[in-house]
Amino acid sequence: MQLIRALTMLVLILFAVFYSDKLLGFIQLNDVMSSAEQKKTGIYQLNDSQRQELEKWINDTFVLKTTASTAPSPAPLTLQENLQNGSQLQLSDGSVYAIAPSDQAKTTFWLTPVPMTVSQSNDPMYPVLLTNTLSGVSVRAKQVKPPLPPSQQL
Repeated sequence: MQLIRALTMLVLILFAVFYSDKLLGFIQLNDVMSSAEQKKTGIYQLNDSQRQELEKWINDTFVLKTTASTAPSPAPLTLQENLQNGSQLQLSDGSVYAIAPSDQAKTTFWLTPVPMTVSQSNDPMYPVLLTNTLSGVSVRAKQVKPPLPPSQQL
Protein backbone atom coordinates (compact mmCIF):
# COMPACT_ATOMS: atom_id res chain seq x y z
CA MET A 1 0.00 0.00 0.00
CA GLN A 2 2.84 2.38 0.84
CA LEU A 3 4.51 1.58 -2.48
CA ILE A 4 1.37 2.69 -4.35
CA ARG A 5 1.28 5.93 -2.36
CA ALA A 6 4.95 6.55 -3.04
CA LEU A 7 4.53 5.94 -6.78
CA THR A 8 1.49 8.20 -6.87
CA MET A 9 3.42 10.98 -5.14
CA LEU A 10 6.36 10.52 -7.50
CA VAL A 11 4.09 10.77 -10.55
CA LEU A 12 2.43 13.92 -9.14
CA ILE A 13 5.78 15.55 -8.41
CA LEU A 14 7.11 14.74 -11.89
CA PHE A 15 3.93 16.06 -13.48
CA ALA A 16 4.20 19.28 -11.46
CA VAL A 17 7.85 19.76 -12.40
CA PHE A 18 7.44 19.13 -16.12
CA TYR A 19 4.09 20.88 -16.61
CA SER A 20 4.20 23.67 -14.01
CA ASP A 21 4.93 26.31 -16.64
CA LYS A 22 1.77 25.36 -18.54
CA LEU A 23 -0.33 25.16 -15.36
CA LEU A 24 0.86 28.53 -14.09
CA GLY A 25 0.54 30.28 -17.44
CA PHE A 26 4.23 30.85 -18.16
CA ILE A 27 5.08 31.99 -21.65
CA GLN A 28 7.57 29.98 -23.65
CA LEU A 29 8.47 31.66 -26.91
CA ASN A 30 8.42 28.43 -28.91
CA ASP A 31 4.84 27.82 -27.74
CA VAL A 32 3.49 31.27 -28.60
CA MET A 33 5.49 32.27 -31.69
CA SER A 34 5.71 30.59 -35.06
CA SER A 35 9.08 30.11 -36.77
CA ALA A 36 8.21 32.94 -39.15
CA GLU A 37 7.45 35.29 -36.23
CA GLN A 38 10.70 34.31 -34.51
CA LYS A 39 12.68 35.08 -37.70
CA LYS A 40 10.82 38.34 -38.28
CA THR A 41 11.57 39.57 -34.73
CA GLY A 42 15.11 38.20 -34.56
CA ILE A 43 14.40 35.94 -31.59
CA TYR A 44 15.63 32.91 -33.51
CA GLN A 45 19.18 34.32 -33.21
CA LEU A 46 19.18 34.15 -29.39
CA ASN A 47 21.12 31.38 -27.72
CA ASP A 48 19.40 29.20 -25.10
CA SER A 49 20.58 31.32 -22.18
CA GLN A 50 19.40 34.55 -23.80
CA ARG A 51 16.06 32.99 -24.72
CA GLN A 52 15.55 31.78 -21.13
CA GLU A 53 16.37 35.23 -19.75
CA LEU A 54 13.93 36.87 -22.18
CA GLU A 55 11.18 34.38 -21.24
CA LYS A 56 11.88 35.00 -17.54
CA TRP A 57 11.68 38.77 -18.04
CA ILE A 58 8.40 38.46 -19.99
CA ASN A 59 6.86 36.20 -17.33
CA ASP A 60 8.00 38.47 -14.47
CA THR A 61 6.86 41.67 -16.18
CA PHE A 62 3.63 40.82 -17.99
CA VAL A 63 0.40 38.95 -17.28
CA LEU A 64 -0.68 36.25 -19.70
CA LYS A 65 -4.00 37.09 -21.34
CA THR A 66 -6.78 34.59 -20.85
CA THR A 67 -9.62 33.94 -23.23
CA ALA A 68 -12.05 35.38 -20.65
CA SER A 69 -10.32 38.77 -20.81
CA THR A 70 -10.92 39.02 -24.55
CA ALA A 71 -14.68 38.69 -24.16
CA PRO A 72 -16.55 41.96 -24.58
CA SER A 73 -17.44 43.62 -21.32
CA PRO A 74 -21.13 43.88 -20.55
CA ALA A 75 -22.88 47.17 -21.18
CA PRO A 76 -22.96 49.43 -18.12
CA LEU A 77 -26.14 49.12 -16.10
CA THR A 78 -28.59 51.99 -15.86
CA LEU A 79 -31.82 52.54 -14.01
CA GLN A 80 -34.49 51.82 -16.61
CA GLU A 81 -37.62 52.29 -14.52
CA ASN A 82 -38.44 53.48 -11.00
CA LEU A 83 -41.43 51.40 -9.90
CA GLN A 84 -43.95 52.01 -7.10
CA ASN A 85 -42.39 55.26 -5.86
CA GLY A 86 -38.94 53.77 -5.42
CA SER A 87 -39.91 50.51 -3.74
CA GLN A 88 -38.65 48.61 -6.81
CA LEU A 89 -36.07 49.46 -9.45
CA GLN A 90 -35.76 47.90 -12.90
CA LEU A 91 -32.30 48.01 -14.45
CA SER A 92 -31.33 48.06 -18.13
CA ASP A 93 -30.56 44.32 -18.09
CA GLY A 94 -34.22 43.63 -17.19
CA SER A 95 -33.53 42.70 -13.57
CA VAL A 96 -35.87 44.06 -10.90
CA TYR A 97 -34.86 44.76 -7.29
CA ALA A 98 -37.03 45.31 -4.22
CA ILE A 99 -35.56 48.12 -2.12
CA ALA A 100 -35.21 47.86 1.67
CA PRO A 101 -38.07 49.87 3.25
CA SER A 102 -35.64 52.08 5.18
CA ASP A 103 -33.89 53.02 1.89
CA GLN A 104 -36.98 53.73 -0.23
CA ALA A 105 -36.93 57.44 0.62
CA LYS A 106 -33.59 57.65 -1.20
CA THR A 107 -34.90 56.02 -4.40
CA THR A 108 -38.28 57.74 -4.62
CA PHE A 109 -36.97 60.55 -6.82
CA TRP A 110 -34.29 58.73 -8.81
CA LEU A 111 -34.81 59.55 -12.49
CA THR A 112 -33.98 57.43 -15.49
CA PRO A 113 -31.52 56.78 -16.99
CA VAL A 114 -29.04 56.79 -14.12
CA PRO A 115 -25.79 54.77 -14.25
CA MET A 116 -25.87 52.05 -11.59
CA THR A 117 -23.51 49.53 -10.05
CA VAL A 118 -24.49 46.30 -8.33
CA SER A 119 -22.45 44.84 -5.48
CA GLN A 120 -22.93 42.83 -2.28
CA SER A 121 -24.30 44.32 0.92
CA ASN A 122 -23.80 43.06 4.47
CA ASP A 123 -27.55 42.69 5.03
CA PRO A 124 -28.76 39.07 4.67
CA MET A 125 -32.35 40.25 4.08
CA TYR A 126 -31.27 42.65 1.30
CA PRO A 127 -27.99 41.13 0.04
CA VAL A 128 -27.50 43.51 -2.91
CA LEU A 129 -26.17 47.06 -2.82
CA LEU A 130 -27.36 49.24 -5.71
CA THR A 131 -25.37 52.42 -6.18
CA ASN A 132 -26.43 55.48 -8.14
CA THR A 133 -23.04 56.39 -9.60
CA LEU A 134 -24.07 60.00 -10.32
CA SER A 135 -24.89 60.80 -6.70
CA GLY A 136 -22.87 58.06 -4.99
CA VAL A 137 -25.95 57.06 -2.96
CA SER A 138 -26.32 53.33 -2.26
CA VAL A 139 -29.39 51.37 -1.22
CA ARG A 140 -29.88 47.82 -0.01
CA ALA A 141 -32.01 45.58 -2.24
CA LYS A 142 -32.95 42.03 -3.12
CA GLN A 143 -33.44 40.75 -6.64
CA VAL A 144 -37.04 39.82 -7.44
CA LYS A 145 -36.57 39.26 -11.17
CA PRO A 146 -33.33 38.04 -12.81
CA PRO A 147 -31.73 39.76 -15.80
CA LEU A 148 -33.03 38.99 -19.27
CA PRO A 149 -30.84 36.92 -21.62
CA PRO A 150 -28.34 39.20 -23.42
CA SER A 151 -30.22 38.84 -26.71
CA GLN A 152 -33.34 40.37 -25.12
CA GLN A 153 -31.67 43.23 -23.25
CA LEU A 154 -32.05 46.81 -24.44
